[in-house]
Amino acid sequence: APVIPVVSTVTGNSAAGEDLRSADYWVRQVRQTVRYADALTTLEAEGVTTLLEVGPGGVLAALAPQAVRDPDALVAVAAHRGGRPEPETLVEAVGTLFARGVPVDWEAFFAGSGARRVPLPTYAFQRSRYWLDAQPPQDAAGTRPITPPPAPDARDEGGDEPAPLADRLADLTPAQQEQYLLRTVTTLVAAVLKHPDTAAVAPDRPFRELGFDSLTGVELRNRLGAETGLRLSATVVFDHPTPAALAAHVRAQATAGPPEPEPAGRRVAPPEERPETVAGPSAAKSADELFAFIDTQLGRAAD
Repeated sequence: APVIPVVSTVTGNSAAGEDLRSADYWVRQVRQTVRYADALTTLEAEGVTTLLEVGPGGVLAALAPQAVRDPDALVAVAAHRGGRPEPETLVEAVGTLFARGVPVDWEAFFAGSGARRVPLPTYAFQRSRYWLDAQPPQDAAGTRPITPPPAPDARDEGGDEPAPLADRLADLTPAQQEQYLLRTVTTLVAAVLKHPDTAAVAPDRPFRELGFDSLTGVELRNRLGAETGLRLSATVVFDHPTPAALAAHVRAQATAGPPEPEPAGRRVAPPEERPETVAGPSAAKSADELFAFIDTQLGRAAD
């Protein structure tokens, strides 16, 4: 599983010798065409599905899913994220890479920590339920009322994968479906923001006010896609900017049949179909427009 580090700018300009001390070099970095989308589509064509951003933030990792043809196959992680402890972010990134099949030198990682290997149980890590669930009482007509919505992490009989969303919603009323999906979304929001519970997640409060930026938006989208089994657009969190709106969108997509197509304008044309322009979600035509997008859309204006 190849992993490619993504640095702060992709312009094709290499740095050597006195270049890093030259004002002209850094002016070129700012003013020349950024071919980030071309770089990502090339990596995708080469079979690269794991990216590591090495830099002061996670802006490029957040933009990556919007530049490739199959965002569900790509995972881009950042080694550093603003507002979070550096050791925690680095360990989370390394753990994600390891889970993606990237070799990690764990001996070096744990050196000097006192950690040691311990034997694991010899039984297979599988579980099956044999308990009889209590049946809800019957009403006067002899029918059983619909049970409350299951917990957001409802599992299939095997216990490893979430049950299909359609199966989880099938026996629920529309109101119960809304309640279940809203609870699913708010639970995932709390997990992404590392809240101990959902008490601080107001359903009608915009994600930006809850503390989301572009990278946490992508993380929520990935978690929600894994939990529901739906193909969600790379910008779904910002297209539906509150937990309630996102839950309503998920319900509409889950009950409508085929997945919704990406919003118009989201497709990134291959290099042969587009001029050399600054790459970005809004197809910006200049560096000024790209920086304006970063300031207004990626949360920096609020800093």
